[in-house]
Amino acid sequence: MRNEDRDTNFCGFPIHVMLIIILGSHDTSGDMASSNKVLVLEEKLCEAARDGNVQEIIRLLGQVADIDAAAKLDVWVPMTPLMWASLNGHMECVMVLLDIGAQVNMQNEVSAVKD
Repeated sequence: MRNEDRDTNFCGFPIHVMLIIILGSHDTSGDMASSNKVLVLEEKLCEAARDGNVQEIIRLLGQVADIDAAAKLDVWVPMTPLMWASLNGHMECVMVLLDIGAQVNMQNEVSAVKD
């Protein structure tokens, strides 16, 4: 392993992503675990991906329970953060989401339709 690889990767993730996840880990006070707050955070993650806001995605990573949670936002079909970022051409967001383990094979009602 090259020295620069050791400095920039930790368990296969870029070090800046791992630091954000570790430093922003879940609050254990009980309020954070409420389903409404989790749904709001997952929706905010989808909004950040839709809008191409990499810093907000990284900030939310330590708070969101499910990186692949789908939100409808401004369309009729729910989409995951990776779907939102891909649809809107936000490649940096796509790369961050993939780096932290977003599933590439998730489907919604539209992507599951067969020709």
